[in-house]
Amino acid sequence: RFFRDRKQNKRLVTILDAKTSQWIQVPVTAIQPGNIIRISNEAESTAKGGNMFPCDCVLLTSAAPTGECLVETSTLDGETNLKTRRCAWQQHHTRAVSAEKCMAEYQHLLLEIDNPTPDLTVCDGIIRENGEHGTRSHRFSIANTGLRGCYLKRTLWAVAVAVYTGKETKVMRNRVRSKGVKKSS
Repeated sequence: RFFRDRKQNKRLVTILDAKTSQWIQVPVTAIQPGNIIRISNEAESTAKGGNMFPCDCVLLTSAAPTGECLVETSTLDGETNLKTRRCAWQQHHTRAVSAEKCMAEYQHLLLEIDNPTPDLTVCDGIIRENGEHGTRSHRFSIANTGLRGCYLKRTLWAVAVAVYTGKETKVMRNRVRSKGVKKSS
């Protein structure tokens, strides 16, 4: 288990660097809430585990023109059927693909979200945009999220914003700690 945890923590994830407006690779442990992440389903990324959501995040845009993503949640609920998730921001705006466009599109966003809970079926919040046209807001729910451990399937890529990382993710909050091994005297 120690080696699996170490391998998982060293896995590289693509995030948008706010200083350079470029996509960069960082270890999964370096992700902070508010980071824009790119989950890819391309061949070289998938071989490295690139299509797994590294944290709980709100989907902003995807390769699908409709803003939908297919997600496998078998690590969370044991179901291998694919679930449809809708991108919260793409429903109301155009797709942003390049790092520069993502930076321009998403730098004015503010997410308001509930405190982390272990409930896998609830995740509600509001995306607010403070832009040149004033303040606009859009609600999002669990149907707009990708939870840590889920896999992106049949969708080339998705861009999301990290909301819960590390021990705050729903998977970690659902973890059952063992009481140890009972030893006879």
